Order: sequence, then structure tokens, then C-alpha cells
Amino acid sequence: MASGTLFRKPLERCAISGRGVGGLIVGIAMVVGEGIGQERARGKELELSELLRHPARVTAEIITKTGCSLGRYEALPVWRVIAPFVDGIPRTTQQTMVLVFTAADGSQTVLSMAEVMPPVPLPPLLLLRRVEGGIGDTVRVPVRGGRVDISLVEQAVAPAVRLRYRLQAVLPREPEFRFPVLVVGADVEPLRWLPSVVRVDIVEPFQGQAR
Repeated sequence: MASGTLFRKPLERCAISGRGVGGLIVGIAMVVGEGIGQERARGKELELSELLRHPARVTAEIITKTGCSLGRYEALPVWRVIAPFVDGIPRTTQQTMVLVFTAADGSQTVLSMAEVMPPVPLPPLLLLRRVEGGIGDTVRVPVRGGRVDISLVEQAVAPAVRLRYRLQAVLPREPEFRFPVLVVGADVEPLRWLPSVVRVDIVEPFQGQAR
């Protein structure tokens, strides 16, 4: 389970630090009667840079239960990361699956698929990096060869908050985010938050009889 290394000292002010790690591997496995089955071929390694280009990413402001802002981050709902790997699987089967998140130090945490599948009021997020700066009424980006570089537009509007993510947990300490970090906002205690996520296994329970 999660190691608890996300929190470094008592939460005395609204500020956190953060640093990047790399990417993560998403794979799908099946639990059979005698243990873990073979990993299916749908596993894929996703670099952090690829996640940062994901079309579903949003700028999320993380707000504590007491109203303290922990800053703005580029984030991805967990469902949007794993959805391509379960596409085509019946929803009833998807609902029986669990997600096993593994950190760089080997720590793990588990979510049920029901906790990430829409519609979920406060879906778990993967925070990718902190967003600095602000945005005014006008955004100016250079035009090159009669074309606007979309990546420059995205960079310019990144500080604009598109999701206010209000935590249900009262944080005992100031978190140190090591990206990508799993945040489970609906939990009343941050026991399943996990920094430095490097792997997500989608585990499908075996429906047959154990041998």
C-alpha cells in the first residue's frame, strides 16, 4: 500500500514543492484462480511528455477541505489514461476490475474501477506538473508563416484554471508532489495518494472457478 512519503512536514501554510520523475507503464492483467495471470499485450509505456500532450489534460487547482489552495497543476483524470486499454470490454466486466498503482520506490495503492469510471463527482487525478504564472484578459502568441503554433497557445492559457478540485481530506502535513502523483480527492484521509507513479496495472478478476 502507499508508503506515506508524500507528506513531509506539518501543513502550516498553503504551499508545496514538486519535482518530476518520468513516465508510467499502463498494462492489463488477469487474476486467475491460482494467482496473477499473464499480462496482456495491451500494455504500453507512456512517457511523461506524452501525458503532458494528452488532449484530456486540464489545469486543476487543488483546494484543501479548509479552503487552502495548494496551487495549480496540469492533471489528467485517471479514467482518461486507462480508458483506451479497456475499450471494447463490456461495462459490467470493467466494473469488476481494480487498478494497482505502483510508485518508483515499489509502494502501491489500489482503486476499484468504479471509483474512476464516469460519472464520478470527484474523480482521482494524476498530477503531471505544477503550473506557474497567470493569465490576463489578452493572450498574445507569435504567428509564424501565417500559422499559429497551437502548442504556444496551450502554453499561454495553461495558468487558467479549468477545474477546481476540492479535497475531502484534511491534510495533516504539507505534501511534496513528485510527479506523476495520484491524488484521490474523495478519500477522507490521503492514505491512497501516491507520488512518483511509474506503473498502473488494470487487473481483471477471473470469473471462472479456481482450479
